[in-house]
Amino acid sequence: MKYTIEAEQELEAGTSYWDCFKGANLRRTEISFVAFMCQQFEGTAITGNAVYFFTQAVVGIETAYNLSVVSLALSCVGVVMSWYLIYRFGRRSLYLFELWTSLIGLLAVATAATISNSQKSSYAQASIVICSVLIRFATTGPVCYAVLAEISSVSLRSKTISIARVAYYISQIVCNTLQTYLINPTGLNLKGKSGWVWSGSCSLLIMWAYFCLPETKLSTSRTRAS
Repeated sequence: MKYTIEAEQELEAGTSYWDCFKGANLRRTEISFVAFMCQQFEGTAITGNAVYFFTQAVVGIETAYNLSVVSLALSCVGVVMSWYLIYRFGRRSLYLFELWTSLIGLLAVATAATISNSQKSSYAQASIVICSVLIRFATTGPVCYAVLAEISSVSLRSKTISIARVAYYISQIVCNTLQTYLINPTGLNLKGKSGWVWSGSCSLLIMWAYFCLPETKLSTSRTRAS
């Protein structure tokens, strides 16, 4: 442990947070930022406020709570599934798969909420949201950390991940605040139709992942940000 600490201190000697925004490290930082922020701007705020969202979808308070517990249980299952998926598939492939399924789910929720306010529509929305939780925690949720560790340079790894995490928390505050305003009866009262809003940001993330996110699995440090 002492040797590891000394080695890390030697690597980070003479570096600063400003170095994360210079040269090739700027692209590494950008990828780290967006890879983390994907978890929020793809519509995670809906599941983050699951009980309130389900309540607004008119499934009943007790049912909403039970559905929220189910989604939390499935998130644990998803993390266990990710242990195999991250070994079997590439990081970029998992990102694109999850973002596409998230977009389809958001559009399905928004469409169901727009077409009908019936109880069947409400349960359909809840089912889609719960399924998206399982997929998210099996893919981008855990895989994000692998991408950050692999994309950042060795000498700036801790600094890159630190500021990327700050960007994540800022995006979390923005998205959770916006989602509350979108579904609150005293706000826009969109309920499930808030999926239209998040489908827009999710579409942008799909384009980013396709054009800008490199495959870091089995790649070298030199080629990851090229």
